[in-house]
Amino acid sequence: MPRYVLVNRFREGQGPVEGSPAHDDEMRDWGLFNKSLSDSGDLVWSLALDDVQHATACTSDERGRPVRLSGRDATPEGMFALYLVEVADASAAEQWAARMPTAAYGAVEVRAVMSEEHG
Repeated sequence: MPRYVLVNRFREGQGPVEGSPAHDDEMRDWGLFNKSLSDSGDLVWSLALDDVQHATACTSDERGRPVRLSGRDATPEGMFALYLVEVADASAAEQWAARMPTAAYGAVEVRAVMSEEHG
């Protein structure tokens, strides 16, 4: 069965403010979503990522030496969670993506897995 990665993204200032009642409601909604996805048997794995302000990215200079970017220079969007689902097709993956709380104010990217390497 095909596998898809669901990538949760948002830009700073979108969505509920941490500590607000709306944020508490969203955390409850995430709990319900996670339980539903897990109970369905479609979830392979998921993980949450640290805040984007702690992110780093590397490019290289003209001599091939690493150049480190951090915070908003590393990524303008906050990527905060990844889900790997195993479902019948892209449409089924999109259905899960649309049910994620961030779909209302951010974006959930749906990507087919081309291959898996284990090592």
